[in-house]
Amino acid sequence: MDVLLALGCFGLVLPAELPDKTFIAEVVMATRNRGFPVWVGGALALSLHAAIAVGAGHLITLLPARTVDIVVAAALAGGAGWLLFVPERHEEERGEALAEKRSWHHVAAMAFGIVFLAEWGDPTQILMVDLEARYRQPLSVFVGSALALVTVTAIAVTAGRNVIRYIPLLWVRRVAGLLLAGLAVVSAVAAAGG
Repeated sequence: MDVLLALGCFGLVLPAELPDKTFIAEVVMATRNRGFPVWVGGALALSLHAAIAVGAGHLITLLPARTVDIVVAAALAGGAGWLLFVPERHEEERGEALAEKRSWHHVAAMAFGIVFLAEWGDPTQILMVDLEARYRQPLSVFVGSALALVTVTAIAVTAGRNVIRYIPLLWVRRVAGLLLAGLAVVSAVAAAGG
């Protein structure tokens, strides 16, 4: 396992997941339910998504290198556009709506289900696919990405409302969007040169 790559994945996935609808849903669920079952359900769902994304990224590596660079650049640009141009209020509303579908007696299962369903096609899922396609190190990408996702869930459950109070989601979204845009440019340059 490449520890530096895992740390890099952690550093890219964490800020991209913070302004996400699943983060908002976990914050809302944790304010209305016990926090630990919300964390367990959300962390398991996001870890499963990390494994699925890494598997999809590995399949993409079977394509020619130039095609992979083009796909990666397009996907990263799409994720950056989402983070930079979709208002965070839209994500907040979606997250709050998801959290309303709660059952007090089955908090962990509810958290797992909500997060698992909401995460499909998410910019961070696409980012993880792209990271695996680019670096071809599934264990490193999975470990770094899954740790970032589990950390985001812990932040949502323990300090979510306070984080939102002190660091506006708009700033978090813009920083994450700029990171993805930068990666999209690197991939586009690689595709043009390849």
